[in-house]
Amino acid sequence: MTTGLKIASIVLWLGGAHAASPQGIDLARDCRGADAVGQARCTAFISGFTTGSQVNFNGRFFNDWRYGDHRWCFEEAVPNDALIKTFLDYAAAHTGELHFPAAMVFAKALAAKYQCR
Repeated sequence: MTTGLKIASIVLWLGGAHAASPQGIDLARDCRGADAVGQARCTAFISGFTTGSQVNFNGRFFNDWRYGDHRWCFEEAVPNDALIKTFLDYAAAHTGELHFPAAMVFAKALAAKYQCR
């Protein structure tokens, strides 16, 4: 996905039905759906959220990423499809949390899956 398409997807999401702060249920719906626009929003959100956490310098990944009280570590680059699966698996197991902001739910999913050693 091109950077322009990612930005356009985020603008559409934030300016559209999801208002300023998408909830976990909104992200889950987009990531599970077959709608191309929803899939683009899902991919853009996941990719945008984790871009900073997958930065490396001279082949070494920076670890110890946080969002609020939630902490995760990537030992190597993780493809978007694996990150989306991580979110969807967490969302399915924690449906009572999906009314929280999508960023918080995704951070909790990352913290559960990619624990720091």
